[in-house]
Amino acid sequence: MFAWALSWTVLRTLPDVPAPFVEWPVNFGFGLVQDQWLTLGYVGAVVLFLAYRPRWIARLRPFGLAGRMALTNYMLQAAVFDVLGSSYGFNLRIRPYAYIIAGPILFAAQASLSGAWLARYRFGPLEWLWRCMTYARLQPLERERSVPTPAAVSAS
Repeated sequence: MFAWALSWTVLRTLPDVPAPFVEWPVNFGFGLVQDQWLTLGYVGAVVLFLAYRPRWIARLRPFGLAGRMALTNYMLQAAVFDVLGSSYGFNLRIRPYAYIIAGPILFAAQASLSGAWLARYRFGPLEWLWRCMTYARLQPLERERSVPTPAAVSAS
């Protein structure tokens, strides 16, 4: 937040620098005020928050499930928006204020699909394909079923 506030309040009001190659680095805070730094700041804040409030980990589980299938969810999201908005699809024109409702609905659908998929499989379908290509051999996709052993059944 501090980097964002600095970029909008201080860096935009600096006077022009007479040196030709110095103006750009000064106006952008010498690379310190960029999206990557803001992302790291937000991630750090969330990690600190979760360290002090561990009960929130269970509440944020849908984000974790969707994140474990990030590539699949990204491609699914792109396909859904392409089919809905293209001329060869439904040719829908959604008003910008409808995105406030459509975004969380699509995320909720993807998180629930991710949870259902990951209950049975180890990876998302595109993540599995990516792993197979990376390791140049088929990777196990289904979760191992835990079969109780006779010793574990008699102990309980």
